[in-house]
Amino acid sequence: MDGPSWVELVERNVARFGDLVAGIDPSLSDLPEFFGNRDDGIWIDRFVNFVIDTIEGRIGFVKFQSAYFEACGLPGLAALSSGIKKARAAGIGVILDAKRGDIGATAAAYAHAYLTPAAAGGSGDFEADFAEQARFFERHLKPWAARMFADLEVSGPANFYRAVGRVGRVFMELESEAFTLSE
Repeated sequence: MDGPSWVELVERNVARFGDLVAGIDPSLSDLPEFFGNRDDGIWIDRFVNFVIDTIEGRIGFVKFQSAYFEACGLPGLAALSSGIKKARAAGIGVILDAKRGDIGATAAAYAHAYLTPAAAGGSGDFEADFAEQARFFERHLKPWAARMFADLEVSGPANFYRAVGRVGRVFMELESEAFTLSE
């Protein structure tokens, strides 16, 4: 293993800088125009480099919020990767915050990253003929979604998740039936 262990890095950086952690949650709409005023992917790399350069030698830890990087597609993931490498090379402890089901802003960033065709390199056009919708449903939802919702429906004392499970299960049943009736 190259360099110190995580425990050694934490002990060293806390002793030197304290336990402050800089968070990088890049959202273009929240940044000054200096970093770029259009969503061309260049702004995120400039922002990450600026933050790492600013905290180097002052703060011992940085937390990258994965959702915001993922929402920017490949340019965001490239900036995340280069930012992690740059921080590590500078001796900054890196924390990757990649949890799901987080606060609203993070959940919205994950939704943008994974639930919009534009985020996947598509046109952003949601129009699809019925046959395409049926193929999508059969291939991408039917194999797993009904089981997931059924599992949620029996999730013990978690009333909210049981309700989500029931709604989801009924939705999947209706969708399956609708695609069957129209064949």
